[in-house]
Amino acid sequence: MQRNILALIMALFVFCSGRAASEEEPVRIGVVLPMSPPGAYASGNPMWWAVQQAVDEVNARGGILGREVEAVLGDTRGVPEEARAVTERLITRDRVVGVVGNYHSSCALAALDLFRDHHVPYIAAEPWADDVTALGYEEVFRISVTNSLYRDITVDWMISSGFESIAAVQEITDWGLGVNEKLTQAWNEAGIRNETAFTDVKTEDFTGTLLRFTQWSPPPDMLFGSITGPGAYRIIKQAYDIGLAPSPQTVFYATNECLHPEVWEVAGEAARYITVTQIGLPPFAHNMVTRQENARFEQEHDRTMNATVMEAYDSFMLMCEAIEDAGCAHPDSIIRALENIEWKGMRGTYTFPYGTDNPVPEDQPDYMWHQWPDVTLYLFQYTEVGQSPEEGTVIWPPEWSQLPEGQYYVPVPE
Repeated sequence: MQRNILALIMALFVFCSGRAASEEEPVRIGVVLPMSPPGAYASGNPMWWAVQQAVDEVNARGGILGREVEAVLGDTRGVPEEARAVTERLITRDRVVGVVGNYHSSCALAALDLFRDHHVPYIAAEPWADDVTALGYEEVFRISVTNSLYRDITVDWMISSGFESIAAVQEITDWGLGVNEKLTQAWNEAGIRNETAFTDVKTEDFTGTLLRFTQWSPPPDMLFGSITGPGAYRIIKQAYDIGLAPSPQTVFYATNECLHPEVWEVAGEAARYITVTQIGLPPFAHNMVTRQENARFEQEHDRTMNATVMEAYDSFMLMCEAIEDAGCAHPDSIIRALENIEWKGMRGTYTFPYGTDNPVPEDQPDYMWHQWPDVTLYLFQYTEVGQSPEEGTVIWPPEWSQLPEGQYYVPVPE
């Protein structure tokens, strides 16, 4: 009888000790981000700063389960093969109890089966590809927007703006191909003429690709420059230099890579009047947590956080909260805690309504599995050189627009 009781106690200890069994060891959480080229390192580096800020705050209040928390970084460089390699290292060598992060969808998708096979919980901070959660892996959660959600909001703006023709330059990545498929379908259904030129994410000179669109008569109403990484800034400068966009005839829609001040360093005057998507809430709708963390970031970086930085902070804190709620570092307990969590971060109160006990209903898309449903986004335009995103003019959705009723963007002066 005593032997059976002892065996039960040992089994419970193993179940709740997780991957880091020693009470003296820190609770290690892996963080995968693009910290160097060719990836979106201008996003990855401030995201890593936000994670470190979260680590300091958690440890200052006593850590997790009485143990210090440690963030272990893996640089994906925005390359899927490297993302997979560093993720496997974090899991097998560094023995992390969970992983957060990723900026590029291709990097997240390249490692999803590792989280499944090693049964390690993962919170996707920024990847948009529907399949990140649509695959339905027990271990995978997401707090960012999806390609489909992004399409629905932005296409509503494009239709309301009366665009009749759209020229697009799309990067050949999982994210790029996924968003292009969604947008092309929506543009066709809306009767908007559209043409897409595909390019490698490492491309430096887009001039030849862009020149084909200067032959359109009349010019396209919008140029959709769907490029991440440093190319996001170069394509703006090159499109402007050949007189394509932004121009009085053609709106330039850029990726949220252009939330960073580097856009002004590379594109300069050319970036004035570009339209950018911001994930989250406009500054006038920020909560107390957002304002508090922004104050710290601004003190060190002389600018406020953008949505991707907020996502890094929130995803790490969310993982910490789940481990604390679970009462142990075992993956089953962390996953169950995430499925039942209700935690307020920088971008709102996080919940994951669809999961093990509440499967995705038939009338909901598959990507709603372990997806935060309340993610918000808005569109804005820079109207002065050197502006921060918070200083830009909000143009969509209508309830937040700072433009006169019936106006959907700020036109470039003749």
